[in-house]
Amino acid sequence: MNMPVQMPPQHPPQMGQLAPPPQTNLDNISKAKQLLPLLRENLAKTINAASQIIHHNNQTDGKGVDNSAAIRYDKYLEDFYSVCDQIELHLKTAKAVIEQTNSSITYVPLAVNHTRMDPIPEQNTISYPQYIDLVRTQINYSKEIYDTLWSAATNICE
Repeated sequence: MNMPVQMPPQHPPQMGQLAPPPQTNLDNISKAKQLLPLLRENLAKTINAASQIIHHNNQTDGKGVDNSAAIRYDKYLEDFYSVCDQIELHLKTAKAVIEQTNSSITYVPLAVNHTRMDPIPEQNTISYPQYIDLVRTQINYSKEIYDTLWSAATNICE
């Protein structure tokens, strides 16, 4: 018996808010691009709040008027920096992925077949378990080289 799944009601975005982007598997560059309209909106709000504060200060300068109706400039600035930090995080992650891909191409010239677990002898690919074994071998080899150099350095110092 199939029961209908009820989805929670979705409220339309309020005035001045952007709807959250749909959750899909996007690369980090696309995620950063999706944040640009929000960044522009937050920058506009921040500049607008700053100009209103400057105008208010200009009007009240020397008159001793209470500044109790202060505009939330700090909140807008914090939102702007938050979006900048998100974009920076996505771009750093994209850079790390590109560097890892370049290293993988350099040190493992064969393509890794992620879909099949059995080796495919007719193609220039290796299975994922073979790739894991290759990486473990490279790590062990690097550790052996490090240990050899470390023992040689300690022998020279003695």
